Amino acid sequence: LRRQIPEHQVMRSVRLCGTVVRVQGDDWFWDRIEANEWEPHTLGLLEELCRPGVTFIDVGAWIGPTTMAAAALGATVHAFEPDPVAGEHLRTNLDANMHLAERIRITNAAVGAANGRAFLAVHSSLGDSMTSVTNLSTGIETEVVDGLTTLAPLMEGTTVVKIDIEGGE
Repeated sequence: LRRQIPEHQVMRSVRLCGTVVRVQGDDWFWDRIEANEWEPHTLGLLEELCRPGVTFIDVGAWIGPTTMAAAALGATVHAFEPDPVAGEHLRTNLDANMHLAERIRITNAAVGAANGRAFLAVHSSLGDSMTSVTNLSTGIETEVVDGLTTLAPLMEGTTVVKIDIEGGE
């Protein structure tokens, strides 16, 4: 069951990998998407690799640009995002794009070496795309899922994995 988007929520339409999507969030970012100035090589690779029958695993999904792009291209998507603010924006964006949402599953957790808890370090604010799991005991706590036992069962047939690790790409 999907939730209704509040009327006060500002949404806009953008073209993402050949599909028009409704999105909420920072206009500066979505302006960059429309101008093909945000990670054009990443989006180009998705256009080459993602299609119906492909599984796309998006570790560090943020507000959903690569998640929605892969789904728009026909892939089945498993998105992992530990930042609660970014995760809420991602859900809002999916709620506005029911034609994509049916192919996307979201897990609000980081992917790590073992199940458990970790701290999510915050660069400037939650949701800013720069949060990262840290060994330091600062930030907010987040759930961590074991990468091997969580991701391996999702990999059916052709699988594309994108891992966005702040400072570790």
